[in-house]
Amino acid sequence: MTYRGDIVAPASAINPSPQPVSGPRLSRALRQGTIRAEEAMALIVLYCQPGARATRLAGWHDGKPKVQLHAPPVDGAANDALVAFVAQRCGVPRARVRIVSGHTSRIKRVAIDGIDDDTALGALSAP
Repeated sequence: MTYRGDIVAPASAINPSPQPVSGPRLSRALRQGTIRAEEAMALIVLYCQPGARATRLAGWHDGKPKVQLHAPPVDGAANDALVAFVAQRCGVPRARVRIVSGHTSRIKRVAIDGIDDDTALGALSAP
């Protein structure tokens, strides 16, 4: 909702047909930081084994990198441990790693902002 004086109106009523940003307006918006250029994003599939002795890479399982997690699969502890482990291995902040799907499964799809697929797989394939 947008306030226009003492009248409350939905944002679409004030600007009913917003124009897409393009051309010189897009260049200016990118320079000013209003719009961020799309960065690389890796999307990888991992096989996770919670409740292991230690958090480590354990080779491959069904064509996917296998990650053994020390954390138990309780209250999202294993998911948090996976995010921290992937961020540390890939050299990115934890905020750039998120689980896209498989929150309650051993097979998880993980997105990593700021790196490409080859870099992520290289970081998660090396011992």
